[in-house]
Amino acid sequence: MEISLRPGHDVPDIFVERMQTRALGEQVLATTMSIDFSNNPIVDGLVAHGLPEDILAVDYYGHANGPSALLLGHHGHHEARTEFERNFPGSYVVLGEPEHDKYYEGKVVHRSHIKALAVGSRVLSLGGVNFINFGYDHFVDALLDFESVEFTDFLTSFIAQNGNLRGRAQAGEQFALTEQSSVLVDYGKNHQSFIMERLLADLGEDGVQAATMSSSYAPAGRLYRSLHGIAEAGKPVTIYTNHASKFQGSHASMLEEEMQGEELAYIALGSLGRQYCVTIIDSLPQGTFNHFKAMVIEKEAGNKVAYMLSHNMHPLSVRFGTAEVALRTTDPAVIEQIAGFIEDNLALSSARPLAHSFDEGGVANR
Repeated sequence: MEISLRPGHDVPDIFVERMQTRALGEQVLATTMSIDFSNNPIVDGLVAHGLPEDILAVDYYGHANGPSALLLGHHGHHEARTEFERNFPGSYVVLGEPEHDKYYEGKVVHRSHIKALAVGSRVLSLGGVNFINFGYDHFVDALLDFESVEFTDFLTSFIAQNGNLRGRAQAGEQFALTEQSSVLVDYGKNHQSFIMERLLADLGEDGVQAATMSSSYAPAGRLYRSLHGIAEAGKPVTIYTNHASKFQGSHASMLEEEMQGEELAYIALGSLGRQYCVTIIDSLPQGTFNHFKAMVIEKEAGNKVAYMLSHNMHPLSVRFGTAEVALRTTDPAVIEQIAGFIEDNLALSSARPLAHSFDEGGVANR
């Protein structure tokens, strides 16, 4: 099986092309964190080329106010939902039963963060790409393109049963695509992440020579401590993050205080007077966002393992009970694509690593 990685802005083109040429009766699956409806080629492609009975389920956002509430506001959301349900009656589903966590100031828990787009058995998008107009042009992100009958059947069943068929009973499961590549699926169990446990196990093995991470969030919690240990051993750790300046001050209500402290401490490692091999890079121009979630781990004898995820690799994703998806691979060809995407889109020649230090009171010095 060939697994191809493509930039996120290719999503609309490959989806519309596949919709135009799809076989009679091939069903369409779209699940994403959020979507906008105005002049969106994904929605336009569904309307123009999809029959209502072939649109299995569309999960927009596990939010009490329904799809696109964060983007369109309550009034725009209701109009958008009405428009969609008029075209595809009965196809709209929100995964899970949205709940709110008081500790995190009303944030939604038991939600779906899976982003996938499939026509028939061909998965056209799997990773971090949200199907929103702004995201196509302004987010640095990528998608996976492959074919798997077993996996698309699973996604269909998962969404059709509101994401609860296994969600509260166990952490997740693994689908082998090839001998070297598997898809890992979390069901959104609170305080537990099947994907993160597997990732941390790879990072914790003996012989790790280097780690490269890309995420909107700087590492915190157990991931922070794991990468900290690799850096302490004198092995290079590189973090590509999204506007690292947001980690230099308050997170407003995004993170609890101790997590913010860990993130700031990690960014500070390069300037604490120790010979840590840590580089934090945020080189994107203003208005462009790093939304690419990936990890490449180099081991002894040139062996590597890589992840490409919807998971933000952050404790909040675990705390919220968030359904996630990830590709884990040891396939050199796929790993080369992931590493090449980072090199081409994030590791710009103008990148300037960031460094901070802390005074005795734990306050960041800039």
